[in-house]
Amino acid sequence: MPSNHSIDLRTESGMTVEDVQFSFDVALSKVRKRPFIEGYRFSVELPAVLDLLDAVADGKQSAVDTRKVLLDAVNVLYDEAGCYDYETPEDKLDWCVRDGGCQTCDFYRDRFARYLKTMAERWRRWNLPEKYPFAVGRSKGLHTVTCGVVRQRMPSGFTEHDPGDPVALRAFAHPHTYDDFYYPGFETQNLPGEVPFHLMTDEEARAWMNKNTGPKGGRHYKRCRHCAPTP
Repeated sequence: MPSNHSIDLRTESGMTVEDVQFSFDVALSKVRKRPFIEGYRFSVELPAVLDLLDAVADGKQSAVDTRKVLLDAVNVLYDEAGCYDYETPEDKLDWCVRDGGCQTCDFYRDRFARYLKTMAERWRRWNLPEKYPFAVGRSKGLHTVTCGVVRQRMPSGFTEHDPGDPVALRAFAHPHTYDDFYYPGFETQNLPGEVPFHLMTDEEARAWMNKNTGPKGGRHYKRCRHCAPTP
């Protein structure tokens, strides 16, 4: 989203240019495309640039220092302008691997910890079929735990991940996974420790069915025709 910013420029030679106006994503040329941190998609008011060039022409300011002070301003404004959100998924992933974490992973950190607890509880229930005889998946299909549909999709084993594991967190952070059309990938088989079914007791299954039944009796779930679950 286009944005405007104000910053005071102070050069190493002691020159100060106050209240310099920068804009992000207002005017750009694809001819000079480069990383955001090198000024791409940033604009700066011409009078301020002319003042800096005049100082260079008078020998009061070096061209190298002038270039540096402009790029330093871009570096300061990078977060303020929300540039990270415009970076490519590939760059974000590369930086995350390099740095052992990133803004995307920080955003998903708490959600990932809750997800791991949920998956661990699902696996615990999966190993107690007598107590938890019913299962429901993402598509709201109700099954018995002995149903072939459930057994085919359930993992043969369970790996308990550390919430602080950067590799597992990165795999969970959906914006890190994009297809060829840059749509985020949410395929469950790509998620660490995924247990695709929630297992329920008879009482929980009946409560779940009631919750997913409309006021006029319409069902917002599907009862498997193969196993015919009857909580």
